[in-house]
Amino acid sequence: MNIRQYTPEGTFKAFQQQLPRLSEMGVDILWIMPINPIGVKNRKGTLGSYYSISDYTKINPEFGTEADFKILVSEAQKLGMHVIIDWVANHTSWDNVWMKNHTDWYTKDSLGNITIPG
Repeated sequence: MNIRQYTPEGTFKAFQQQLPRLSEMGVDILWIMPINPIGVKNRKGTLGSYYSISDYTKINPEFGTEADFKILVSEAQKLGMHVIIDWVANHTSWDNVWMKNHTDWYTKDSLGNITIPG
């Protein structure tokens, strides 16, 4: 599921309204594209890629709050659905918090500069 593009609002709350219809269609697993904030530095286009994550411990505020997401998951589970979050650790943004604290996790060139952040 692409939260940003599934509904005109692009929010957890708006997507939650679709759960009964999806359940009636037989959907029992929701595989949700990344829900974390998207990096700004070297962003592709105006919206950026879902997989260019700036912080894996936060929720993208464009989608709503952490509480909104927890309600979405709870409502999905009430309908017998399972929820999977697409989490790809090897795709970070240039302004990911790890770029400051864990530079050893990144590929570097001969001068010690990070070559690509993911």
